[in-house]
Amino acid sequence: MSDSLVKNSNKKNKEKIIEKRDRILTRIFRILLILAIITSFFTKHWMNFFTSIITLSLTYVTQIVNKHTPIKVIHEINIIAMVFLFAANFLGEIFEFYYIFWWWDIFLHALSGVFLGFAGFIVVFMLNGSPNIGVRLSPVFIAVFAFCFAVSLGAIWEIYEFIMDSFFGMSMQKSGLVDTMWDLITDSAGALFAAVTSYLYLKLGKKSIMMSIVQKFINKNLENNFYK
Repeated sequence: MSDSLVKNSNKKNKEKIIEKRDRILTRIFRILLILAIITSFFTKHWMNFFTSIITLSLTYVTQIVNKHTPIKVIHEINIIAMVFLFAANFLGEIFEFYYIFWWWDIFLHALSGVFLGFAGFIVVFMLNGSPNIGVRLSPVFIAVFAFCFAVSLGAIWEIYEFIMDSFFGMSMQKSGLVDTMWDLITDSAGALFAAVTSYLYLKLGKKSIMMSIVQKFINKNLENNFYK
């Protein structure tokens, strides 16, 4: 068997393993959320009840995107999304990790800044490669866009928290202005990390684990004729 056939076989086997892990993880998370919905309903913990329903709905987003849009979400990104949802909504809200561990909210905001930064990189990188656009952007501009994209969405989230606290009596901002500022700072730190990593990849070819996943997502969508 030639080296190319062996590599293709190993690649397919690895992809099957990742797909299986994605499927198992998603099912386990959905079962936990269904149990949380039932428990919250009978104990009348309505905040947990609605949080669980919303989170359960979010676990189907990637399936809907894959089925009804030209975008194809790879299994690695879905796994990251499931783990983040589990940490933020299931552990954070239902099991009150936000109150038990003072650093939990900061940690998740930093991660969200990283993920949104790479999402911004994907957006502008894909647009930059479109045959319909004649302008080619520099690595610096792409990195700056990725940073601004993440920070902007982080700011929008803080506005959402303020509205929910002001009009519905919730406590999403915890300690108010201090919480908001630390959230924005950690969002920005995560976004900066993603921007720098993106720049180093474009300029010097340095590839991190996250950038490998990003590149796989880009390649997958190019193979599926994303621009058509």
